[in-house]
Amino acid sequence: MWICMNCKTENEDNDLFCGGCGHKRVSVINVKGPQPQEKTAYVNHDPVQGIKEIESFIKPGVSTIYIGGVLLLFGIFSSYSLGHPGVLIFMLAVAVLINIVTWRDLQKWKESINKIQETGLSQEVVTDFHRARSYFGGELRLGDRYIFGKKSARVLKYSALRNVYQYIHKTNFVEDRRELRGKTVDDETVEICKMQVRGKSDAELMTVVTEILKKNNRVTVGYNK
Repeated sequence: MWICMNCKTENEDNDLFCGGCGHKRVSVINVKGPQPQEKTAYVNHDPVQGIKEIESFIKPGVSTIYIGGVLLLFGIFSSYSLGHPGVLIFMLAVAVLINIVTWRDLQKWKESINKIQETGLSQEVVTDFHRARSYFGGELRLGDRYIFGKKSARVLKYSALRNVYQYIHKTNFVEDRRELRGKTVDDETVEICKMQVRGKSDAELMTVVTEILKKNNRVTVGYNK
């Protein structure tokens, strides 16, 4: 329906002229009032495909395994060509250490994924992952219930955190690595995500910490033994 601005007569929507005074239609007023907007449909993500995406996102880098292999080959070549078996022993020890660390992270990664699937939380976690906000150039995703750190080897619940802090690594007094880390209620130190060095992520860090505190106000900020 529309109302004639000249004589206030109500007319049908398909009428071009007012039936009361013949005035040409110049405005339309919906006499029924505003109609309710349609709600956005809730998207149910495929849990199987979603878990694969999460697996790929949090999976730790395996490049260190190849580094260990190269060191081992270099040690074998050096000991053969230079006649120094000690070189082989040293390289072998370094390669084994690197692979142990990488293997440990891969085990944590699989344990985290298996726990999600065994507890029947796949749909909840997948939905949270897709609705999560991204920070630090995609290194971190904060959902409503879970924290997803790229290559962090775990899906972390807000309720599992006890404190969060920055970890800064320096080589020869020059900063070369910065991470957001935390401690869980089980007293385990966890790497949450990588950050930009030399304070380039400080402004965004404040936002991230604020969001974490909103989800769990018992979390303390700063390194705490």
